[in-house]
Amino acid sequence: MAPVAKALDAQKRADFAAFLAEQSAPYAAPSAHPTPGQLQRGRLLVRVGDESKQLQACANCHGPDGSGERYAAPYLAGQSAVYLANAIREWKAGTRHSGEKQMGPVVLRLDDEDIAALSAYLESLGEASH
Repeated sequence: MAPVAKALDAQKRADFAAFLAEQSAPYAAPSAHPTPGQLQRGRLLVRVGDESKQLQACANCHGPDGSGERYAAPYLAGQSAVYLANAIREWKAGTRHSGEKQMGPVVLRLDDEDIAALSAYLESLGEASH
């Protein structure tokens, strides 16, 4: 996207920015009904981590409750659980290459239950704003 954006003159960038500002993203309903246990486990992993698995808290890089760290780590709060789980599985499989140096070693320590818990909890953080 960067090469396309750089090729636009100032007026076209302003027109495009105005167009995007008028758009509203549809709210996507949660993809599943997580159990209270999943949400509790996801919250723990996001806020504290799991020493037994040598997992640091997601918040250490992605900010409090996945709010993101500008220019450093993307926000995770409110993202689709399906999207998040798929991204984690792609890193585990070695087929996702963006951020692989940071995320690759982390995701190898996550099992399927942790992936489901993290994804469900982070998705649930977006529900409060809708």
